[in-house]
Amino acid sequence: MTIIEANRNHLYSKVAILIVLFGLIALFTTIAIHPGGNDLRIGNNQWLMPLIMDIFLLLMAFIIAIQLFYLPIGVDILDSSGELGIKYLLQKPIYYRLSDVDFYCTTKVYTRFDQYEGIVLHLISGKRIILSDFNLQDYSPIKRCFDETQIKNNGAEKFGMIAYYSQAFKST
Repeated sequence: MTIIEANRNHLYSKVAILIVLFGLIALFTTIAIHPGGNDLRIGNNQWLMPLIMDIFLLLMAFIIAIQLFYLPIGVDILDSSGELGIKYLLQKPIYYRLSDVDFYCTTKVYTRFDQYEGIVLHLISGKRIILSDFNLQDYSPIKRCFDETQIKNNGAEKFGMIAYYSQAFKST
């Protein structure tokens, strides 16, 4: 059995950022609804600037929360039974047989500051799962397992976060 853990730096920093964002949202909401004492005014609308900040912070929190809950945070490769256990935050692991994997593609996940190597699993059911160094410590044991079990590599695939997350919402 091979256990691949989460990329702890990314996981912990996202949780910390989410906590800070919710604190700021609470602060700006309090400023917007508190009578008087609000110097963040646009014209006569003393609630408008905090409301704009709340909307912006909520959007940022939503994006980070989606990454936390829809990207795998760990993988167990069960060699004896030929299964992959995909772990998600606050969920039980989901187990897939290696025969459930139709093929995989290599990909690169681009962020604002860096790029991460990875693979996208394409399951027979049509679902896609991204496993990369962005969300895992090291995805290479999975690729090695697929090469050993002769699961087809379909080359490189361009990875798009919006397309990936939209398919995650369709399947729920």
